[in-house]
Amino acid sequence: MALTRRSQHLILIGLLLLFGTVFVVRGPVRAVDGGEDLAHLYAASVLWLEGGNPYDGERCVEVMERVGHPDPSHVANGSFYPPSTIATLSVLGLMGWDASRLAWLAVNLACCAVLVWALAGWLQLDSAASRWMAAVLILIAWGPVMTALSLGQLSITAAAGIFAGLICLERGRPWLAGVLLAIGCLIKPQLGLGFLVLVGLRRQWFALGISVALIALVTGLGIWRLMVAAPDWASLLVGNIEQDQAPGQVLDASLGGPLRHQMIDIRPLLHLVLPTAWVNISALLLVGVMAAVAIWRLLRVGLHRYALLASAGVGLLVLLPVYHRVYDATVLLPLLALVINRLLCCRRDALMVVIATLILPLSLPLPSILVVLNQRGVIPDSIHSAWFWEHVVLQHQSWCLLLASIALIAWTYRRAETEPVLAESG
Repeated sequence: MALTRRSQHLILIGLLLLFGTVFVVRGPVRAVDGGEDLAHLYAASVLWLEGGNPYDGERCVEVMERVGHPDPSHVANGSFYPPSTIATLSVLGLMGWDASRLAWLAVNLACCAVLVWALAGWLQLDSAASRWMAAVLILIAWGPVMTALSLGQLSITAAAGIFAGLICLERGRPWLAGVLLAIGCLIKPQLGLGFLVLVGLRRQWFALGISVALIALVTGLGIWRLMVAAPDWASLLVGNIEQDQAPGQVLDASLGGPLRHQMIDIRPLLHLVLPTAWVNISALLLVGVMAAVAIWRLLRVGLHRYALLASAGVGLLVLLPVYHRVYDATVLLPLLALVINRLLCCRRDALMVVIATLILPLSLPLPSILVVLNQRGVIPDSIHSAWFWEHVVLQHQSWCLLLASIALIAWTYRRAETEPVLAESG
Protein backbone atom coordinates (compact mmCIF):
# COMPACT_ATOMS: atom_id res chain seq x y z
CA MET A 1 0.00 0.00 0.00
CA ALA A 2 1.42 3.39 -1.04
CA LEU A 3 2.08 5.94 1.68
CA THR A 4 0.17 9.20 1.58
CA ARG A 5 2.07 12.47 1.27
CA ARG A 6 1.28 13.25 4.90
CA SER A 7 2.69 9.88 6.03
CA GLN A 8 5.82 10.44 3.97
CA HIS A 9 6.36 13.85 5.56
CA LEU A 10 5.82 12.42 9.06
CA ILE A 11 8.41 9.72 8.39
CA LEU A 12 10.83 12.35 7.08
CA ILE A 13 10.30 14.51 10.16
CA GLY A 14 10.92 11.50 12.42
CA LEU A 15 14.14 10.69 10.61
CA LEU A 16 15.20 14.33 10.78
CA LEU A 17 14.77 14.33 14.56
CA LEU A 18 16.65 11.04 14.94
CA PHE A 19 19.59 11.84 12.70
CA GLY A 20 19.56 15.48 13.81
CA THR A 21 20.26 14.38 17.38
CA VAL A 22 23.09 12.10 16.25
CA PHE A 23 24.48 14.87 14.04
CA VAL A 24 24.54 17.43 16.86
CA VAL A 25 26.19 15.02 19.31
CA ARG A 26 28.76 13.62 16.88
CA GLY A 27 29.48 16.93 15.17
CA PRO A 28 29.12 20.34 16.88
CA VAL A 29 29.12 19.04 20.48
CA ARG A 30 32.38 17.16 19.96
CA ALA A 31 33.84 20.11 18.04
CA VAL A 32 33.39 22.50 20.98
CA ASP A 33 36.01 20.62 23.00
CA GLY A 34 37.76 19.01 20.01
CA GLY A 35 38.74 20.40 16.63
CA GLU A 36 42.28 19.13 17.12
CA ASP A 37 43.00 18.84 13.39
CA LEU A 38 42.73 22.63 13.24
CA ALA A 39 45.77 23.02 15.50
CA HIS A 40 48.32 22.66 12.70
CA LEU A 41 46.57 25.25 10.55
CA TYR A 42 46.12 27.62 13.51
CA ALA A 43 49.81 27.51 14.47
CA ALA A 44 50.78 27.95 10.80
CA SER A 45 48.44 30.95 10.44
CA VAL A 46 49.87 32.67 13.52
CA LEU A 47 53.44 32.17 12.32
CA TRP A 48 52.62 33.26 8.76
CA LEU A 49 51.10 36.49 10.05
CA GLU A 50 54.03 37.09 12.42
CA GLY A 51 56.59 36.53 9.66
CA GLY A 52 57.72 33.16 10.99
CA ASN A 53 58.08 29.76 9.36
CA PRO A 54 54.90 27.64 9.72
CA TYR A 55 56.84 24.51 8.69
CA ASP A 56 59.20 24.76 11.67
CA GLY A 57 57.89 22.28 14.24
CA GLU A 58 59.60 23.97 17.20
CA ARG A 59 58.04 27.32 16.35
CA CYS A 60 54.61 25.69 15.99
CA VAL A 61 54.95 24.15 19.45
CA GLU A 62 55.92 27.56 20.88
CA VAL A 63 52.75 29.09 19.40
CA MET A 64 50.49 26.44 20.90
CA GLU A 65 52.22 26.75 24.28
CA ARG A 66 51.67 30.50 24.15
CA VAL A 67 47.93 30.13 23.54
CA GLY A 68 47.51 27.51 26.27
CA HIS A 69 46.92 24.40 24.16
CA PRO A 70 46.76 21.33 26.46
CA ASP A 71 49.09 19.29 24.19
CA PRO A 72 51.45 21.55 22.20
CA SER A 73 53.43 18.51 21.02
CA HIS A 74 50.48 17.73 18.75
CA VAL A 75 52.02 20.13 16.20
CA ALA A 76 55.66 19.14 16.79
CA ASN A 77 56.10 17.95 13.19
CA GLY A 78 55.22 21.39 11.83
CA SER A 79 52.54 22.27 9.32
CA PHE A 80 51.95 20.33 6.09
CA TYR A 81 49.39 22.73 4.59
CA PRO A 82 50.41 24.46 1.33
CA PRO A 83 51.00 28.23 1.35
CA SER A 84 47.69 28.79 -0.46
CA THR A 85 45.68 27.25 2.38
CA ILE A 86 47.59 29.10 5.10
CA ALA A 87 47.20 32.46 3.33
CA THR A 88 43.49 31.90 2.66
CA LEU A 89 42.66 31.03 6.27
CA SER A 90 45.27 33.20 7.98
CA VAL A 91 42.48 35.20 9.63
CA LEU A 92 42.25 32.36 12.16
CA GLY A 93 45.65 33.42 13.45
CA LEU A 94 44.24 36.76 14.56
CA MET A 95 42.17 35.02 17.26
CA GLY A 96 42.95 33.00 20.34
CA TRP A 97 42.97 29.21 20.04
CA ASP A 98 39.55 28.69 21.64
CA ALA A 99 38.00 31.55 19.68
CA SER A 100 39.42 30.21 16.40
CA ARG A 101 37.95 26.76 17.05
CA LEU A 102 34.52 28.22 17.71
CA ALA A 103 34.78 30.55 14.72
CA TRP A 104 35.75 27.65 12.47
CA LEU A 105 32.85 25.60 13.82
CA ALA A 106 30.49 28.47 12.93
CA VAL A 107 31.98 28.64 9.41
CA ASN A 108 31.59 24.89 8.96
CA LEU A 109 27.95 24.99 10.12
CA ALA A 110 27.23 27.83 7.70
CA CYS A 111 28.84 25.79 4.93
CA CYS A 112 26.63 22.84 5.91
CA ALA A 113 23.67 25.10 5.07
CA VAL A 114 25.27 25.76 1.66
CA LEU A 115 25.60 22.02 1.09
CA VAL A 116 21.93 21.55 1.95
CA TRP A 117 21.08 24.22 -0.62
CA ALA A 118 23.18 22.40 -3.22
CA LEU A 119 21.57 19.05 -2.43
CA ALA A 120 18.08 20.55 -2.66
CA GLY A 121 18.98 21.78 -6.13
CA TRP A 122 20.27 18.39 -7.27
CA LEU A 123 17.45 16.22 -5.91
CA GLN A 124 14.54 15.63 -8.26
CA LEU A 125 11.60 15.19 -5.92
CA ASP A 126 8.03 16.26 -6.58
CA SER A 127 7.87 19.26 -4.24
CA ALA A 128 10.18 21.91 -2.81
CA ALA A 129 9.36 20.85 0.76
CA SER A 130 10.35 17.25 -0.01
CA ARG A 131 13.60 18.35 -1.65
CA TRP A 132 14.63 20.51 1.29
CA MET A 133 13.73 17.92 3.94
CA ALA A 134 15.51 15.19 2.00
CA ALA A 135 18.56 17.44 1.53
CA VAL A 136 18.79 18.14 5.25
CA LEU A 137 18.34 14.44 6.03
CA ILE A 138 21.12 13.39 3.65
CA LEU A 139 23.55 15.90 5.09
CA ILE A 140 22.93 15.14 8.76
CA ALA A 141 22.98 11.38 8.15
CA TRP A 142 26.24 11.46 6.15
CA GLY A 143 28.96 10.43 8.60
CA PRO A 144 31.92 12.19 6.92
CA VAL A 145 30.26 15.57 7.55
CA MET A 146 29.95 14.83 11.27
CA THR A 147 33.57 13.68 11.44
CA ALA A 148 34.80 16.79 9.62
CA LEU A 149 32.85 19.01 12.01
CA SER A 150 34.15 17.30 15.15
CA LEU A 151 37.79 17.40 14.03
CA GLY A 152 37.74 20.96 12.69
CA GLN A 153 38.62 19.70 9.21
CA LEU A 154 38.58 21.79 6.00
CA SER A 155 36.61 19.47 3.71
CA ILE A 156 33.15 20.93 4.46
CA THR A 157 34.19 24.47 3.60
CA ALA A 158 36.09 23.36 0.51
CA ALA A 159 33.13 21.28 -0.71
CA ALA A 160 30.69 24.14 -0.08
CA GLY A 161 32.78 26.50 -2.20
CA ILE A 162 33.18 23.94 -4.99
CA PHE A 163 29.53 22.90 -5.21
CA ALA A 164 28.16 26.43 -4.84
CA GLY A 165 30.51 27.47 -7.64
CA LEU A 166 29.30 24.66 -9.92
CA ILE A 167 25.65 25.59 -9.34
CA CYS A 168 26.39 29.28 -9.98
CA LEU A 169 27.99 28.16 -13.23
CA GLU A 170 24.78 26.35 -14.17
CA ARG A 171 22.81 29.53 -13.42
CA GLY A 172 24.93 31.76 -15.62
CA ARG A 173 26.96 33.52 -12.91
CA PRO A 174 30.56 32.88 -14.00
CA TRP A 175 32.09 35.67 -11.87
CA LEU A 176 30.69 34.25 -8.64
CA ALA A 177 31.33 30.70 -9.80
CA GLY A 178 34.98 31.46 -10.43
CA VAL A 179 35.45 33.05 -7.00
CA LEU A 180 33.73 30.21 -5.15
CA LEU A 181 35.62 27.51 -7.03
CA ALA A 182 38.89 29.30 -6.28
CA ILE A 183 38.05 29.38 -2.56
CA GLY A 184 37.38 25.65 -2.57
CA CYS A 185 40.64 24.93 -4.38
CA LEU A 186 42.68 27.22 -2.13
CA ILE A 187 41.32 25.67 1.06
CA LYS A 188 41.84 22.05 -0.02
CA PRO A 189 43.61 21.74 -3.40
CA GLN A 190 43.54 17.93 -3.43
CA LEU A 191 39.73 18.11 -3.49
CA GLY A 192 39.17 21.19 -5.62
CA LEU A 193 41.57 20.92 -8.54
CA GLY A 194 39.71 18.00 -10.12
CA PHE A 195 36.54 20.09 -10.27
CA LEU A 196 38.52 22.93 -11.81
CA VAL A 197 39.56 20.54 -14.58
CA LEU A 198 35.87 19.75 -15.06
CA VAL A 199 35.14 23.46 -15.57
CA GLY A 200 37.86 23.53 -18.24
CA LEU A 201 36.42 20.48 -19.99
CA ARG A 202 33.07 22.26 -20.12
CA ARG A 203 34.85 25.21 -21.78
CA GLN A 204 33.67 27.68 -19.17
CA TRP A 205 36.75 29.79 -19.82
CA PHE A 206 35.62 32.95 -18.05
CA ALA A 207 34.92 31.19 -14.76
CA LEU A 208 38.08 29.12 -15.13
CA GLY A 209 40.15 32.23 -15.77
CA ILE A 210 38.83 33.95 -12.65
CA SER A 211 39.55 30.86 -10.55
CA VAL A 212 43.07 30.44 -11.88
CA ALA A 213 43.84 34.15 -11.41
CA LEU A 214 42.62 34.16 -7.80
CA ILE A 215 44.45 30.93 -7.00
CA ALA A 216 47.65 32.32 -8.49
CA LEU A 217 47.27 35.62 -6.62
CA VAL A 218 46.66 34.09 -3.18
CA THR A 219 49.25 31.36 -3.67
CA GLY A 220 51.78 33.94 -4.81
CA LEU A 221 51.04 36.07 -1.75
CA GLY A 222 51.47 33.06 0.53
CA ILE A 223 54.79 32.09 -1.06
CA TRP A 224 56.08 35.67 -1.13
CA ARG A 225 55.44 36.06 2.58
CA LEU A 226 57.27 32.81 3.29
CA MET A 227 60.24 33.64 1.06
CA VAL A 228 60.74 36.92 2.87
CA ALA A 229 60.44 35.41 6.35
CA ALA A 230 61.83 31.90 5.87
CA PRO A 231 63.79 31.14 2.67
CA ASP A 232 64.04 27.44 3.61
CA TRP A 233 60.26 26.97 3.91
CA ALA A 234 59.96 24.66 0.86
CA SER A 235 62.58 22.18 2.06
CA LEU A 236 60.97 22.10 5.52
CA LEU A 237 57.51 21.49 4.01
CA VAL A 238 58.83 18.56 1.96
CA GLY A 239 60.64 17.27 5.03
CA ASN A 240 57.48 17.43 7.14
CA ILE A 241 55.52 15.44 4.55
CA GLU A 242 58.28 12.86 4.19
CA GLN A 243 58.56 12.57 7.97
CA ASP A 244 54.83 11.92 8.38
CA GLN A 245 54.92 9.37 5.54
CA ALA A 246 57.89 7.51 7.00
CA PRO A 247 57.34 3.90 8.18
CA GLY A 248 55.22 3.80 11.33
CA GLN A 249 54.07 7.44 11.06
CA VAL A 250 50.52 8.78 10.71
CA LEU A 251 50.57 9.13 6.90
CA ASP A 252 52.25 5.78 6.25
CA ALA A 253 50.03 3.92 3.75
CA SER A 254 52.28 0.85 3.55
CA LEU A 255 51.42 -2.55 5.00
CA GLY A 256 52.89 -1.53 8.36
CA GLY A 257 51.17 1.85 8.58
CA PRO A 258 49.46 2.23 11.98
CA LEU A 259 46.58 4.34 10.60
CA ARG A 260 46.26 2.95 7.08
CA HIS A 261 42.79 1.62 7.98
CA GLN A 262 41.63 5.25 8.29
CA MET A 263 42.70 6.05 4.73
CA ILE A 264 40.14 5.80 1.94
CA ASP A 265 42.41 6.28 -1.09
CA ILE A 266 43.79 3.36 -3.12
CA ARG A 267 47.44 3.61 -2.08
CA PRO A 268 47.02 1.12 0.80
CA LEU A 269 45.58 -1.34 -1.73
CA LEU A 270 48.42 -0.82 -4.21
CA HIS A 271 50.95 -1.57 -1.47
CA LEU A 272 49.62 -5.14 -1.56
CA VAL A 273 50.94 -5.71 -5.07
CA LEU A 274 53.56 -3.03 -5.80
CA PRO A 275 56.88 -1.90 -4.33
CA THR A 276 56.60 1.23 -2.22
CA ALA A 277 58.55 3.33 -4.74
CA TRP A 278 55.91 2.66 -7.43
CA VAL A 279 52.75 3.20 -5.39
CA ASN A 280 52.23 6.96 -5.66
CA ILE A 281 52.87 7.24 -9.40
CA SER A 282 50.84 4.09 -10.06
CA ALA A 283 47.87 5.51 -8.14
CA LEU A 284 47.99 8.69 -10.23
CA LEU A 285 48.31 6.74 -13.49
CA LEU A 286 45.45 4.38 -12.63
CA VAL A 287 43.09 7.21 -11.73
CA GLY A 288 44.24 9.15 -14.80
CA VAL A 289 43.25 6.24 -17.04
CA MET A 290 39.87 5.92 -15.30
CA ALA A 291 39.28 9.65 -15.68
CA ALA A 292 40.23 9.57 -19.38
CA VAL A 293 37.79 6.72 -20.04
CA ALA A 294 34.95 8.58 -18.27
CA ILE A 295 35.77 11.91 -19.94
CA TRP A 296 35.81 10.34 -23.41
CA ARG A 297 32.30 8.98 -22.88
CA LEU A 298 30.87 12.18 -21.38
CA LEU A 299 32.34 14.34 -24.14
CA ARG A 300 30.72 12.09 -26.74
CA VAL A 301 27.24 12.35 -25.15
CA GLY A 302 27.58 16.02 -24.22
CA LEU A 303 29.21 17.01 -20.95
CA HIS A 304 26.94 20.02 -20.42
CA ARG A 305 23.89 17.75 -20.33
CA TYR A 306 25.24 15.62 -17.49
CA ALA A 307 26.51 18.11 -14.92
CA LEU A 308 25.44 16.10 -11.87
CA LEU A 309 26.88 12.86 -13.26
CA ALA A 310 30.18 14.60 -14.03
CA SER A 311 30.37 16.15 -10.54
CA ALA A 312 29.63 12.77 -8.96
CA GLY A 313 32.39 11.14 -10.99
CA VAL A 314 34.94 13.81 -10.12
CA GLY A 315 33.99 13.52 -6.44
CA LEU A 316 34.84 9.82 -6.55
CA LEU A 317 38.03 10.08 -8.56
CA VAL A 318 39.67 12.89 -6.54
CA LEU A 319 39.55 10.67 -3.45
CA LEU A 320 41.49 7.78 -5.00
CA PRO A 321 45.10 8.77 -5.89
CA VAL A 322 46.38 10.72 -2.86
CA TYR A 323 46.02 10.71 0.92
CA HIS A 324 42.43 11.10 2.09
CA ARG A 325 40.54 10.14 5.20
CA VAL A 326 36.82 9.58 5.54
CA TYR A 327 35.92 13.22 6.27
CA ASP A 328 36.95 14.07 2.70
CA ALA A 329 34.07 11.89 1.47
CA THR A 330 31.99 15.05 1.89
CA VAL A 331 32.64 15.51 -1.84
CA LEU A 332 30.47 12.45 -2.52
CA LEU A 333 27.27 14.42 -1.91
CA PRO A 334 26.61 14.82 -5.68
CA LEU A 335 26.95 11.05 -6.02
CA LEU A 336 24.39 10.53 -3.26
CA ALA A 337 21.98 12.85 -5.05
CA LEU A 338 22.58 11.07 -8.36
CA VAL A 339 21.94 7.65 -6.81
CA ILE A 340 18.70 8.82 -5.16
CA ASN A 341 17.44 10.47 -8.35
CA ARG A 342 18.15 7.40 -10.40
CA LEU A 343 16.68 4.86 -7.97
CA LEU A 344 13.52 6.93 -7.57
CA CYS A 345 12.88 6.71 -11.31
CA CYS A 346 14.24 3.21 -11.91
CA ARG A 347 14.51 0.92 -8.88
CA ARG A 348 15.72 -1.99 -10.98
CA ASP A 349 18.89 -0.26 -12.13
CA ALA A 350 21.29 -2.93 -10.89
CA LEU A 351 24.49 -0.93 -11.35
CA MET A 352 23.09 2.03 -9.42
CA VAL A 353 22.01 -0.31 -6.60
CA VAL A 354 25.59 -1.63 -6.53
CA ILE A 355 26.97 1.92 -6.35
CA ALA A 356 24.58 2.79 -3.51
CA THR A 357 25.64 -0.33 -1.62
CA LEU A 358 29.32 0.51 -2.08
CA ILE A 359 29.19 4.12 -0.88
CA LEU A 360 26.99 3.62 2.18
CA PRO A 361 29.83 2.05 4.26
CA LEU A 362 31.66 5.38 4.11
CA SER A 363 28.99 6.87 6.37
CA LEU A 364 30.20 4.80 9.33
CA PRO A 365 33.69 4.83 10.94
CA LEU A 366 33.62 1.03 11.02
CA PRO A 367 37.40 0.44 10.54
CA SER A 368 38.23 2.56 13.59
CA ILE A 369 35.48 0.86 15.60
CA LEU A 370 36.88 -2.58 14.73
CA VAL A 371 40.40 -1.54 15.73
CA VAL A 372 39.15 -0.24 19.08
CA LEU A 373 37.23 -3.49 19.66
CA ASN A 374 40.44 -5.41 19.05
CA GLN A 375 42.35 -3.19 21.49
CA ARG A 376 39.69 -3.91 24.12
CA GLY A 377 39.88 -7.65 23.53
CA VAL A 378 36.44 -8.02 21.97
CA ILE A 379 37.97 -9.11 18.63
CA PRO A 380 40.82 -11.59 19.21
CA ASP A 381 44.27 -10.97 17.73
CA SER A 382 44.02 -14.19 15.72
CA ILE A 383 41.22 -12.61 13.67
CA HIS A 384 42.61 -9.08 13.67
CA SER A 385 45.96 -10.20 12.25
CA ALA A 386 44.49 -12.39 9.50
CA TRP A 387 45.28 -11.23 5.94
CA PHE A 388 41.65 -10.94 4.86
CA TRP A 389 40.69 -9.01 7.98
CA GLU A 390 43.63 -6.61 7.82
CA HIS A 391 43.61 -5.87 4.09
CA VAL A 392 39.97 -6.33 3.12
CA VAL A 393 37.75 -5.83 6.18
CA LEU A 394 39.70 -2.97 7.75
CA GLN A 395 40.43 -1.45 4.35
CA HIS A 396 36.90 -1.93 2.99
CA GLN A 397 36.29 1.81 2.50
CA SER A 398 39.16 2.02 -0.01
CA TRP A 399 37.84 -1.07 -1.80
CA CYS A 400 34.34 0.40 -1.85
CA LEU A 401 35.52 3.68 -3.38
CA LEU A 402 37.55 1.92 -6.06
CA LEU A 403 34.71 -0.44 -7.00
CA ALA A 404 32.14 2.38 -6.91
CA SER A 405 34.31 4.38 -9.33
CA ILE A 406 34.52 1.46 -11.74
CA ALA A 407 30.77 0.83 -11.43
CA LEU A 408 29.94 4.50 -12.11
CA ILE A 409 32.13 4.52 -15.22
CA ALA A 410 30.40 1.36 -16.40
CA TRP A 411 27.01 2.94 -15.71
CA THR A 412 28.06 6.00 -17.69
CA TYR A 413 28.69 3.83 -20.72
CA ARG A 414 25.49 1.82 -20.34
CA ARG A 415 22.88 4.26 -19.08
CA ALA A 416 24.13 7.85 -19.44
CA GLU A 417 21.43 8.66 -21.98
CA THR A 418 18.77 8.28 -19.25
CA GLU A 419 20.57 10.27 -16.55
CA PRO A 420 18.62 13.39 -15.48
CA VAL A 421 20.18 16.76 -16.14
CA LEU A 422 21.27 18.80 -13.13
CA ALA A 423 18.17 20.63 -11.93
CA GLU A 424 18.34 24.17 -10.71
CA SER A 425 18.20 24.80 -6.97
CA GLY A 426 14.79 25.48 -5.57
